[in-house]
Amino acid sequence: MTNTVKNLIYFFKRLLPFVLFQFLAEFLTSGYLFATTYTKVDLSFWPLFLMILVFIGTTIASTLFLLIPYVLYLIFIPSKKLGTRLDKWISLIFFFLFSFGVLFEEMAEYFFWEEFESAFNFIAVDYLVYTNEVIGNIYQSYPVVPLLTIMFLITLLFTYLFRRMIALKPEQPVKIKHRFVKAFVYAVFVCCAYGAVEMSDTDVTNKEELNVENHHIPAFIYAPKIFQPAQHHMVMSQMDILPTLLGLMHFNYESRFFGQDVLKPDYVSRYFVSNYQRIGFIRDGKEVVLKPVKQISVDGHEPTSADEPNIKEAIAYYQYATDWEQFLKE
Repeated sequence: MTNTVKNLIYFFKRLLPFVLFQFLAEFLTSGYLFATTYTKVDLSFWPLFLMILVFIGTTIASTLFLLIPYVLYLIFIPSKKLGTRLDKWISLIFFFLFSFGVLFEEMAEYFFWEEFESAFNFIAVDYLVYTNEVIGNIYQSYPVVPLLTIMFLITLLFTYLFRRMIALKPEQPVKIKHRFVKAFVYAVFVCCAYGAVEMSDTDVTNKEELNVENHHIPAFIYAPKIFQPAQHHMVMSQMDILPTLLGLMHFNYESRFFGQDVLKPDYVSRYFVSNYQRIGFIRDGKEVVLKPVKQISVDGHEPTSADEPNIKEAIAYYQYATDWEQFLKE
C-alpha cells in the first residue's frame, strides 16, 4: 500500500466519527417521519430505491459541508501534532459542536414537520426574516431549556462513546496539507450566493412588485489549472451554472431540465425571479410577472398583444416546472 493511500485512509478515519453520527441522526429522524407518513409514499421498488439514494446523497453532501472547518483544521495542523493530546482535545471540541449542531437541526426539523407536515421550506425562510418574533414564539410554545439540556447530554454521551475514534494517532508521518495543496490546484470550485442579499419587508410580504435588482447575485467558477481566466457579465439563472460548468469541461449529456450553457453562441439571457406570490420571467429585457387570480403585468404595466409571446413562454416554464415529476415519467 502506497503512502498516498495510507494518508487518505488516515484522513477518512479522522472524519468517520462525524459521518457516523450524522448518518445516525438523519436515519432516526427520517425513519420517524417515514413511519408516520408511509401510507402516502409509493413503496414500490424503484421509487423506494431512488429515495434511499437521495437520502444517502443529501446526507453525504450536508456532512461534507458541515465538516469544512474541521477539514481545514486537518489540512493546516502540523503533521507532528497529529494524534497528540492537543489534537485530541481540539478534535473532541469540534465533534461536540458538530454533534450538538446536528441534533439542534434534527430537533428543529422534527417540530417543523409536526406543525406544517413538511420539510424546511419557504416558511422556514420567514422564520429567519422575522427572527425576534419567531424566537419569542418558540420560547412560548416549546420547552426550549429542557430540550437544549437533553441535546447537550446526548451530545456529551456520544462524544464520550466516540472518544477512542477521534484524533487517532497516525501509524506513519502524514502530509495531509501537501496532498490537499496538490489536489487544490486541479480542483474546480463553484461559488454562488444563495439568494437576494437585500430584501425589504415589503418584498417579503408581497406589498410591492418584484424588484429584479435585489435578485442580482455573483457567481464564479475557479479552476486556474483547467480554465483560462475570463469575465462574463450577462444575467443568467442559478440553474444555468451546472450546464455552463459541464460545457466548460466539454461534457456531452442529455437533459430535460431548464438550465442552459450560457457560453454557447445561441444563448439568450433569460432568468426567473419570485417572492412568495409573484413569479417573474425576464427575457430580452421584458419582465413578465404572474400574480394571483390570473393577473399579469409586463414591465409593471398592463400587457398588450405584442407581449403575448413572452407571456406564453413565462406560463409554459412555470407550468412545466410545477408538473416536472409527471412529465419526467412520460
